[in-house]
Amino acid sequence: MKGLVLSILFILMTMAQGHAASPQYDADTICIPVYLHTQNGKQLDLSLELAVSPGATRQGLMYREFLPPLGGMLFVFNPPQGVSMWMKNTLIPLDMLFISSDNKILNIHHNAIPHDLTPLPSMGLAQYVIELRGGAAKAYGINAGDRISLPQGIFNFQ
Repeated sequence: MKGLVLSILFILMTMAQGHAASPQYDADTICIPVYLHTQNGKQLDLSLELAVSPGATRQGLMYREFLPPLGGMLFVFNPPQGVSMWMKNTLIPLDMLFISSDNKILNIHHNAIPHDLTPLPSMGLAQYVIELRGGAAKAYGINAGDRISLPQGIFNFQ
């Protein structure tokens, strides 16, 4: 009986530790699947946080110490516009993918430097920006001209 009680305690402690170590996300973001299609015919399945409030959009990935390999954040700009991002209070390098309203990558800023306040602009009107961990674009062969697919109906801009 004592062994059973100790086993149950161990399982409960392990579960509690696992829960405490899990990433905690703000209620102002949701996680959505985004599919990136390279010009070489490769598809990458991204899991991106979508900021759904102005505060979450302003904060972005500030203060994060880790991003999973195919994780990141999606920013939406309506209407499409010239966009500049920066790295204020961002602790890790990021790749920034600037994407047009036809879901085509306009340009990529690779390995943006943490805490750098230099504006990193889109090369054209951007509807979306995806931030991935630094080096991901090169590691996965992501280039300007590649396309993304978003879940149908998630954005209604009309």
